[in-house]
Amino acid sequence: MSLPKSYVDGFLVEWAEGEYKAQVKMLPARSKPMLSTGGYQSKNTADDPKFVAAKAQEIRDRLALTARKAPEVVVKITSSCKGMHQIGRHIDYISRKGQIEVEDQDGLLVSGKEELKALKNDWRDSGATIIGDVSSLRDTINVVFSMPAETDQVSLKRALRAFAQSEFNGHEYVFAYHTPSTDPDPDPPDHPHLHLCLKLEGDDGRRLNPRKADLKRWRDGFAASLREHGIEANSTTRLARLMRDRGPDRAEKSMLAEGRKRESGGISPDRISRAEKLEKDRLEYYYAATRTLAESEHPGDKELAVALAKTVTERLAKLQPIKIQSPKRQTEIDR
Repeated sequence: MSLPKSYVDGFLVEWAEGEYKAQVKMLPARSKPMLSTGGYQSKNTADDPKFVAAKAQEIRDRLALTARKAPEVVVKITSSCKGMHQIGRHIDYISRKGQIEVEDQDGLLVSGKEELKALKNDWRDSGATIIGDVSSLRDTINVVFSMPAETDQVSLKRALRAFAQSEFNGHEYVFAYHTPSTDPDPDPPDHPHLHLCLKLEGDDGRRLNPRKADLKRWRDGFAASLREHGIEANSTTRLARLMRDRGPDRAEKSMLAEGRKRESGGISPDRISRAEKLEKDRLEYYYAATRTLAESEHPGDKELAVALAKTVTERLAKLQPIKIQSPKRQTEIDR
């Protein structure tokens, strides 16, 4: 007997709400969202069939992107600036001292040293508080948005513009677009990316203080904007993709380029236990979701179940043993 689509919708939304609350609960207090609504959904919408159906479709779309191994967006806060000396140096850096055009929140395009100088003077005086040359507060954060090398460059820039206008409304910012062909750096990255310098104090004098949960929301919003502009993009966690390796960070990449290797003592047993619990919960959800979708009366759900099961099986086969950090020796957990 096939399951009604409304039942499948309810299953997907109920799981997503539980996962959202679990993720927020695991965050330390200092990482709670700065602009949280307090939950995945409100009581007024929980029993609304239209809301449930729309939210369930969003979850189906995300699962389909995961099954298709859609490119994952990268959103990183790379640094911050205190005072106009640091802000000026960073704007010079992302614009390559005026060689790369920068765009502000109003769509104004700025290039060349004289125009950059005028932009910096405006930033010093235009906010609710004048920014001194040296400051004890973070005046800006610097964020990088990137996608794989084959991403359409025009659509990528349009997607970032639309996302920034929506997410950072009421704040001044500039962004610069770097591509392998336009970046004058002698060794540019092989993928297109955008540097955004965001003033933390808004027009109303209130300051942003982004946390991990906010960064996740930015990833989700940027991925959604990319899809609206015709670029397939996803914003899942490594856990959702059943991927354990973070990949080398900037310091490790530099060491590898110099022929050195970072020594690692492995991972503590407590961390492994927590990771295994999260991984087990995720797999149980995938198994339940696959069974539920496979029994749905909707043909598209059955196709999604097959694709999801195939992807999970492939990724499980690639998981490597986790090294344990022991006082005497390192062992491995056989999985």
